[in-house]
Amino acid sequence: MKMRITYSFFLMAVMIIAIIEFPHLPLHVVTMGLRLMMIFILAIEMILSFKYCLSFFKPPELVKNMGLCVVSVIFTLLLLEAFFMFLPRTHGIGYSLANALWFDRYWKPFNSYGTRDLEPVKNKKTNIIFAGDSFAAGQGIKYIEDRFPDIVRTNLSKINENIQVINLAQTSLDTKSEFDSVKNFIESSGIHPDIIILQYYGNDIDHIAKKFGMRGDGEGFSPYAELNAFTRWILRGSYLFNYLYWMIPSQEVNGYLTYIEKAYADDLIFTEHMNEIVAFNSYAKARNTKFFVVLFPLMLEIELSHKLYLDKITRYLKSKDIESMDLSVLFKDLPISDRIVNGNDAHPSLAVHRLVGEELTRYLSQELSK
Repeated sequence: MKMRITYSFFLMAVMIIAIIEFPHLPLHVVTMGLRLMMIFILAIEMILSFKYCLSFFKPPELVKNMGLCVVSVIFTLLLLEAFFMFLPRTHGIGYSLANALWFDRYWKPFNSYGTRDLEPVKNKKTNIIFAGDSFAAGQGIKYIEDRFPDIVRTNLSKINENIQVINLAQTSLDTKSEFDSVKNFIESSGIHPDIIILQYYGNDIDHIAKKFGMRGDGEGFSPYAELNAFTRWILRGSYLFNYLYWMIPSQEVNGYLTYIEKAYADDLIFTEHMNEIVAFNSYAKARNTKFFVVLFPLMLEIELSHKLYLDKITRYLKSKDIESMDLSVLFKDLPISDRIVNGNDAHPSLAVHRLVGEELTRYLSQELSK
């Protein structure tokens, strides 16, 4: 019996280590299935071990009841761990296991150009290109047809089936890389756009600010850095505890507002950044393509966004005869909970994508009828 108890504890230790290490492997139905099976084996082995211990040690009633409570709690945690393995949820800074689950399940389809969009075709009469970052790419939006570029695509196709909407947006792009992606696409596809719509967000100034040596409060942010090695190991490998950990906002990340306020207030940084948009516009003009900028606010701080960058950018673009649209007027009256994907991801919600999609449909319908 003693050997059996020793074996059980050894087996459980091995199972725990394997379970915690598994999330570091690529997400796959096989790896997830094996991890689920190991959780089941661990739960069964724990119950058997408890039974063997009761038979071998014959503890008093109080100790037996306390042991039963501990086993019940651990068993419940194992059930929750299995449940959270299949609970996707996006996170604004993208380190959580739930965020990885979400992207694995919903970040599709991909076309031959590497973007989350349908495959472009060359035989359409009118081509509209959307360039942007995770806002236009649809982080937090499960199905591409619910993103604002795709709402525009659906609506305009009802008017004229020869209109093609192409979404080149990708996560983590800035203005320069968005410009580069459009140029590369046009050169490689041979598709000439009639309209280019640049989706703009407040962090697009980031790369220029860093070029000038500016560093934000969240610069160098390292997840789990405040934790000891053992706790960090558990949080990195447990879907349950990882989910709970990332529900708490990070103060270092919240300091980003101060950083971008300084960036937009610096005239050298701002001017060089705006020159990227001016160059984008010049590129479009040279090809007889209409260029248009749609401005998103910081979704949690709409009024502050006007002070930080929206009003300043709108004035600057107007002075350069570049047309723009401040999208904040469309959803500023929505409660924050209806405006964003979730409490930890401040990307636009389904409701915001619908409002933006409908407004851009109206605008583009007028432009195409000219």
